[in-house]
This record gives sequence, C-alpha cells and structure tokens, in this order.
Amino acid sequence: MTKHTSAKQVRIMPGKGTGKVKAKVIEYLRLAHYSWNPERLSNGKPNEGVMIVHMQ
Repeated sequence: MTKHTSAKQVRIMPGKGTGKVKAKVIEYLRLAHYSWNPERLSNGKPNEGVMIVHMQ
C-alpha cells in the first residue's frame, strides 16, 4: 500500500465469506504497522466485511 499524501484513511472491502482474504489483509497490515478497525454501521454495529485503515 502506498501512502497518499492527503488520505488519512482508506477502506478495504475483503467481504465476509470464509475469512481467508481478510486474514491475509490483516497479516499484511500488521507487518506494515498499519492500524485498522471494522467499519461501523449507522446502528453502531461493526461491519466485519469492511476495514478502515488509518494511514497516519
């Protein structure tokens, strides 16, 4: 992932499925020292299929 000078966060949508894609994305984010959280729905519940990555 290349840091964009003006992006404070990005959305990654690995989906829910079996979790294999999400596990690989999490592995990469940890190795690259990026923090992330699941996206929050309007009712406050986490949307486990979308990850918000904090670029700073």
